[in-house]
Amino acid sequence: MKKAVVLVTVLVLSAGMVKGDSFDAIGSAFGTLSTAQVVGQGKGSLGMGVGAADMNSFFGFFAYGMSPSTEGRLKLGVADESNVDAKVTFGLDFHYQMMDADVTRQDPLDLAVGGFMEYVDFDGLSVFQIGADLIGSHPFDLSNNTTLTPYGRFNVRLERYKVEVNVLGQKVSSSESELKFGLSLGTGWDMTPNFGLFGEFQFDGNDGLFVGLRYRVL
Repeated sequence: MKKAVVLVTVLVLSAGMVKGDSFDAIGSAFGTLSTAQVVGQGKGSLGMGVGAADMNSFFGFFAYGMSPSTEGRLKLGVADESNVDAKVTFGLDFHYQMMDADVTRQDPLDLAVGGFMEYVDFDGLSVFQIGADLIGSHPFDLSNNTTLTPYGRFNVRLERYKVEVNVLGQKVSSSESELKFGLSLGTGWDMTPNFGLFGEFQFDGNDGLFVGLRYRVL
């Protein structure tokens, strides 16, 4: 009887995750909060942000320039899904800047390509996502010696969901992977060479407004 109950539970979980009734996209808890311009070799920036979206979040990040055209970023935060206690989430990303409108002004825009991953676990539902993205931006120097940089990010990612429940003392789980897409549109405002503000709208399943700041520490 116990085995029968466990089997039925597995079948119900699996049935709820078939294509017709699959999960909606979870999306990013961190947003983008970055232009396509990398920080520079040996330089580093600390930042923090808040997401007022389908999944509210508060987070921090550290970006480090591994070469003149590459940057890695470590992200850690707290995500709060509806009817679920807030949980820690983390992410990593890497970007290579292909075009630079700042240096020669011959390139029409800054353009960076890269990859990323994120993970969060909500009381029986864990989500791991890995993907690639493209960020484009263009700086505009203002008369008050600040710089305004509109940017956009497109990403494609694989989201893997795992549902786990306890049935008669046994853990029963089911998993599914889905291909998802996302778009972010925002603006960065560099008030000084070392301090900037960001604001953006994200559309990737975790739709909403993200705002943040960054400060160069290296």
